[in-house]
Amino acid sequence: MSDIKAYIDLLVNEFWKQGYTILSRRYGKYLPEPPLIEEYPIDILAKRDKDFAIGITISEAEVNDTAILNRLVFLSSRVTRGSKRSVHLIVGAPISCYRRIKELMDSVGLISKGNASLCLLTDAEADLFSAAYNRNAERAKSLPFN
Repeated sequence: MSDIKAYIDLLVNEFWKQGYTILSRRYGKYLPEPPLIEEYPIDILAKRDKDFAIGITISEAEVNDTAILNRLVFLSSRVTRGSKRSVHLIVGAPISCYRRIKELMDSVGLISKGNASLCLLTDAEADLFSAAYNRNAERAKSLPFN
C-alpha cells in the first residue's frame, strides 16, 4: 500500500501544478474518499474553476489486466451532470509501465481527443541522486566532447 500511497501523493502534486484543487483523494488524512464512478474506483477528484478532473494511478499489476482499457475509455468519456462539460482524466504511471500505458491510450486515441492525459510519476529528487543517474553522469564525463 505504501507504493500506491506514494503514487497518489505524486499525482496530487501533478494536479497542483496544473492548478486544480483536490476535493477528495484515496488514502488522504483530511480529505474524504472519492466516490466510485459506476464500478470503477478513482484516486483523486479535483476542480479548477468550473472544470472537474479525475485522477487514477495505474500500477504494474494493473497494466496486464485486460479490463484496464475499458476503465480508461469509460473514465475519459465522463461529463458533468448539469452543464455536460467533459471531465478530464489524468492517468499517473510509474516509469516501469509508462510506455505500455501510453501505447494503450494511443491505440484508442484517448490522448489525441484531449479528454485524457498521461503523467509520469517519479520523484525528481530521488531520481537525481539514484545510482543509475550517477552511472550515467560518469559515462557522460568520459565522452570525448566534454
